[in-house]
Amino acid sequence: MIYQVASALDIIHQNHMNHLDVKPSNIMIDKDNDNNALLIDLGSAHLCRADKTNETSLLLVRRRVFTPPEIQGLRDFSSTVDNYSIGDTLYYILVVDMPSATNDLQNEACPDDISDTTWHTISKSIRLNPAERPQSI
Repeated sequence: MIYQVASALDIIHQNHMNHLDVKPSNIMIDKDNDNNALLIDLGSAHLCRADKTNETSLLLVRRRVFTPPEIQGLRDFSSTVDNYSIGDTLYYILVVDMPSATNDLQNEACPDDISDTTWHTISKSIRLNPAERPQSI
């Protein structure tokens, strides 16, 4: 499911757009189409043009989770914003709990039922500093 959502984000990012609202409630499962995951609600999506003129204005609200701290200052395209949100979403799906407010999993032990690779991916994706996150989906 997360791979399918990441693939959708990759296409969005290739077009210099940010979804800006990746969270569990914006992922639907299409039971009529092999249970494929669909990323919905592009109402907050933002298109950034190379000439720095924007197609949409940003009116963003910071939520406790699923939204990176730098969202209020976002002016240009950055895949790290959505990478943060998909990391929080994956954490929520696997741990069945909201990520901590500090989002620092570096010193937190990996749960037994999650692979070290997956835990490392989540941990890097939800770093507070965008420069420390993966720079592409």
